[in-house]
Amino acid sequence: MLTINQMTKTYGHGETATPVLKGIDLEVNDGEMVILHGSSGSGKSTLLTIIGGLLTPTTGTIELNGRSWNDLSTKEMTSMRLHDIGFIFQSSHLLPYLNVKDQLISVAEEKGVSLCDAEQRAAALLHDFGLSHRAQSFPNKLSGGEKQRTAIARAFMNNPKIILADEPTASLDKERAFEVVEMLKSRVQSSRTICIMITHDQRLFSIADRLLMLDDGVLIEQTHQIRS
Repeated sequence: MLTINQMTKTYGHGETATPVLKGIDLEVNDGEMVILHGSSGSGKSTLLTIIGGLLTPTTGTIELNGRSWNDLSTKEMTSMRLHDIGFIFQSSHLLPYLNVKDQLISVAEEKGVSLCDAEQRAAALLHDFGLSHRAQSFPNKLSGGEKQRTAIARAFMNNPKIILADEPTASLDKERAFEVVEMLKSRVQSSRTICIMITHDQRLFSIADRLLMLDDGVLIEQTHQIRS
């Protein structure tokens, strides 16, 4: 479980202080997908960046299965990002000189996984995401949906405990967006991974287990109609 308690983030000091996050409390269970939305400047990306260990909150705590971010050294935080957190962005950020399979293998090798184990893991993920036939293809030969599916498969390569996705379908049409997010949710559930996804696309809200809105730095939980 991911637990956030009374987290704040303020930029500047004194009269120039600008509060961005105002006392965020949140619990996300293993295997749960949460969609986060809100207007531009509401603090969504700041919240995701803090959870990802790339930014320090002003006050408050973040814990994963009882382990607090506050107790981690810089080296330990870097290790946690590599081993426990997967990132997915609006752009797939695929390396143009690596084929689809090697996009995944390079992540595992960075963690120190043997080439044999990395290849087996990559093959299984590409199969699950319907990309086996694209294993040898380079990014310039992929469709937008295939690029994002590759990026998602890559994010799962190290068996992360948390997936953080920032507008992963912004460049996709409705059909491809649903396809990508439903594959993501299926993987989140089967691997018992925590997923927090930012999206403005209201068509995707019904896929989430929970819907949260950030309004001027305040987190509000919403109800939504589950799509049949």
